[in-house]
Amino acid sequence: MSFAGLESAILEEAKQRVDSIRDQYEKQYRKEEQRVTAEARELEENIISQAQEKARMEAQRLHQTTQLKAKADILKAKQEELLKTQEEVTRKILAWDAHQTGRLMGALMELMPTDDGGIITAGESQAEIVEQAAQEKGLKVLKKKISGEGGFIFRGQRTEFNLTISHLVDQLFIAHRTSIAQFLFS
Repeated sequence: MSFAGLESAILEEAKQRVDSIRDQYEKQYRKEEQRVTAEARELEENIISQAQEKARMEAQRLHQTTQLKAKADILKAKQEELLKTQEEVTRKILAWDAHQTGRLMGALMELMPTDDGGIITAGESQAEIVEQAAQEKGLKVLKKKISGEGGFIFRGQRTEFNLTISHLVDQLFIAHRTSIAQFLFS
């Protein structure tokens, strides 16, 4: 073989090797590119999925927070309404006429244990009626009055009863809170 033929054969073989290496490299490059692209898509999908889940959880948290605040506001408004109603009941009882108040004070005096004596401190707003009922029962009434209050406080040797109007209404509302709330808010 001549030098030119040998040169041509070597160049042809080199060209085939270069083409083979380039084809192999291109196949490997495409394969790697597909792998990286698939990995990137998977990561992107995971990031999007995590972001969506985080957004869903945040939306749920905000919804729950809003619901709790709304319930708290409603509960506060109901509590305020109960307190206003309680104050109104107290005010109306204190505004009763002498006959109605006298009947109530007389009935409350009948409940007092008078066997060990006792002292009455009258509420300022119903003092005359309380004093009259206490005298009928034979109980001593202090000159000092309970400011801004109706009813009385009884103090015996071993007992004390708070029968002021505000205390009685408080106890009434405590005992019947459920039925009062149902009546007001149903």
